[in-house]
Amino acid sequence: MDINDRMKAYVHSDRVVTPTGVGPAWLCIEEGVIQTVGDGPDPSDGEPLVLDATGLVVMPGGVDFHTHLDMVVGGLHTADDWETGSWAALWGGTTTVVDFAEPGVDGGLLSGLFARAAEAVGRVVVDLGLHMTVTDASDVRLAELAEVVAAGQSTLKAYTAYPGRLMLESDELARLLGAAAPLGLRVMVHCEDGHAIEKNIGEARQRGDLSALWHARTRPPETEERAVREVIELARAAGAAVHLAHLSTVGGVEALREAKGRGEAVTGETCPQYLWLEEHRLGLEGAAGLCHVCAPPLRTAEHLDALWRGLADGTLDAVSTDHCPFDWHGGKDRGLTVEGADFTRTPGGLPGVETRLPLLFAGGVAGGRFDLARFVELVSSGPARLAGIYPQKGALLPGSDADLVLFDPEGGTSLDVDALHMNVDHSPYEGLWAQGRVVGVMRQGVLVVAAGKVTQDGPLGRLLTRNVIDGSGPVAPERV
Repeated sequence: MDINDRMKAYVHSDRVVTPTGVGPAWLCIEEGVIQTVGDGPDPSDGEPLVLDATGLVVMPGGVDFHTHLDMVVGGLHTADDWETGSWAALWGGTTTVVDFAEPGVDGGLLSGLFARAAEAVGRVVVDLGLHMTVTDASDVRLAELAEVVAAGQSTLKAYTAYPGRLMLESDELARLLGAAAPLGLRVMVHCEDGHAIEKNIGEARQRGDLSALWHARTRPPETEERAVREVIELARAAGAAVHLAHLSTVGGVEALREAKGRGEAVTGETCPQYLWLEEHRLGLEGAAGLCHVCAPPLRTAEHLDALWRGLADGTLDAVSTDHCPFDWHGGKDRGLTVEGADFTRTPGGLPGVETRLPLLFAGGVAGGRFDLARFVELVSSGPARLAGIYPQKGALLPGSDADLVLFDPEGGTSLDVDALHMNVDHSPYEGLWAQGRVVGVMRQGVLVVAAGKVTQDGPLGRLLTRNVIDGSGPVAPERV
């Protein structure tokens, strides 16, 4: 079937997840859009594609609000580029990602945004949004924020970590939040106390404590909590909406819970690695330890438990991946020197864009922590709202894009590197098996993955025009 000549299709299951609940339904799809939800096939339609998914969960395609595809850090390129990373996302049931654009070579926000979009469009096979990274809070740069909105992007990224490279000082972040608020921009913030961490790293280096485990010990939980609480205070003063990226600690979750209790415009996410992987993995010998280096670092069991509770009780709004994979060979192995390990030389980041859904289902639904509707909210609907693309994405409703996932709750997913499609030479979950399996993925009404095979090339991804927080923007967002 030519993807430009999509036939009408009907999809049926006894477990269709819609905004009103979980139950039997038929979806009628035409021209890449859901037309109706509820009625069976119309005999007058001729010979539409009819897909009976009885026994499977039919849910909206996943939305990953935090990925790093085709990124270069310190001269190292992530293992996944736009093509391989977006195909891995599809295999894992994610049909939309929100990645990042850095300022352009001239320091400009808009030039960086356009350059990043040009790299992706034509190569990415999922739909796409871009967070605009802001590392300069000067009047010149803040004046460009309105142009970012006009270009169709509605979220920014800022850091309280990595001084001298990415970090905004408190007064600079306050200026950014003050400029973002009247434009309806949501500001995602990487919350770690950058100055304290740099001091801790310097002291560790003097002592010779550079094993992978010291990566976590130089970034203790209080460095996250302090930064989270400061960011919340700055956002309150500015009247701005902030999103707390990749929370990893008891204190971070509690600060978010308190802010929500006060009615503040604060949201937060965590990632599968902070739900499943514990700090002791950094203490594994050589390569195994260094392959677990990410920021914030892996934590101990009490923090994992707090994150699961935050997902179950609604404190956390989404599960993202922070997918930032570097190969062991030629990447993570930079941290092995003739003197021994040096975590400061190892690029931070873990793979995860393909394994998010089974990991969250296994620990959440199969683990008895929350139900199927909450699972869909965390991997699809919630991040779509944060991104300003709901209900175009993240919902099975008339008018929504026909991005669907067929999920087998009784199946299983191997997390071994050889069983996955991410273009990276190791898996932090090697040897593990998760309950739940993506068995089919539909993009814009085209079934692209089914029964462990690519059935046909789907439509290329589009850069989405995304609504700002007040909802202004097209009812059905245009594509660039």
